[in-house]
Amino acid sequence: MLTSLLHRDLVRSLRSIHTSLPSLWQSFENERHYEPGEDYVNRTWHGLTYDFRRWRRRYQEARRDAFKRRNPIAHMKHATIDNELFPFRAEILIIGGGLTGSSTAYWLKERFRDEDLKVVVVENNDKFTQSSTMLSTGGISQQFSIPEHIEMSLFTAEFLRHAGEHLRILDNAPPDINLLPNGFLYLARSEHEAEELKKNWRTQLDKGACVALLSKDELKARFPFMDFEDVVQGTLGLENEGTFDTWQLLSAIREKNITLGVQVHFYGCISLKLGIGPTDKRC
Repeated sequence: MLTSLLHRDLVRSLRSIHTSLPSLWQSFENERHYEPGEDYVNRTWHGLTYDFRRWRRRYQEARRDAFKRRNPIAHMKHATIDNELFPFRAEILIIGGGLTGSSTAYWLKERFRDEDLKVVVVENNDKFTQSSTMLSTGGISQQFSIPEHIEMSLFTAEFLRHAGEHLRILDNAPPDINLLPNGFLYLARSEHEAEELKKNWRTQLDKGACVALLSKDELKARFPFMDFEDVVQGTLGLENEGTFDTWQLLSAIREKNITLGVQVHFYGCISLKLGIGPTDKRC
């Protein structure tokens, strides 16, 4: 009786210990591999038993996952070749792993929870030192002239405010993208620019944006430290505008994508083949 109780307590304690996937991959990468001509018998045995060892590794990963542990056997053979090897096929290939590419992959896998839907992201710069994501200021505003841009910006602002909930991974702490609310000020220096500014302001209000139209006197009263001598009119964002940390957001989306099954590979795209038949082109 005492032995069974100890065994039950040990099983419960082991379930509470979460072994990260990188540790499992480290064991896989440190596995003994045989080069051609090195050991024929062990090399042949290693190749024949590779599938079984991969299924066992996937079974162990599924038992450590809060969702997959309900039926770990169903997740043992979810794909013939997955992120263990470079993919030979992909339903969707995204070239560029910055905010645009990573966000596209996130929404595809978020809305279509299908393991057979292979989404692969290729990025040739793992540090993103020259990407537009790292070189941008990380600002968000709804003061546009095109209605679709306003709607997309409103949707983005809602997502950024709750990014910690959307991008949280299981029981981990929610990521912090350092969102700093701060309205943007747009100024018109001529009557023609003022008319365009007012027209855009009406469009923004129709789409649900919270933007204030300020006259020259109102601008002076609100911002007494600024010089508005050559300014006719201005608009100021009151809600859903500000700045955020692009690197923190990108890191959170990339980590979330891995849990959703997105494959990320840091290789350069040399060429792209378009079309079928004699009209093929390379760009």
